[in-house]
Amino acid sequence: MPYYAAWGAHIEYSYLNANSIGAGANYLIEPTHLFFLKKQVVFSSELTLTSVFYKNNFIVGQRFDIGVNLEGLSPDARLFFEHNDNIDLRFGGKIGVSFGNFAYLHYRYAIPVGSYENSNISRHGITLTIIYNFVAFDFN
Repeated sequence: MPYYAAWGAHIEYSYLNANSIGAGANYLIEPTHLFFLKKQVVFSSELTLTSVFYKNNFIVGQRFDIGVNLEGLSPDARLFFEHNDNIDLRFGGKIGVSFGNFAYLHYRYAIPVGSYENSNISRHGITLTIIYNFVAFDFN
């Protein structure tokens, strides 16, 4: 199976205490075999612009994710850093499942890094992400 890198785009929706929609770009490297695992591992990074809608408030933010998961329908884990609304900085993680590296269903949780936190933005939520990769490079 060839190794390749792919650029793509994704859209996402999150709900729990606040409605959030986002659109972003992603970069995948797959498949990669680690010497101690029999399954292939996918490493990815994503940059997302998000918008939060809550109680008539509109907030724009950015998030950068780094993730890893095993091939197929599998556990998926990601760490992220996000910036929302002025100086609301958060660090968090997402855990869930991937469906063939095309769709991801995650539970996310973030904690504030600084002393300011916008109370209209939920610390946690359920996120559905759909990814479309439109360019791939075959390294073999």
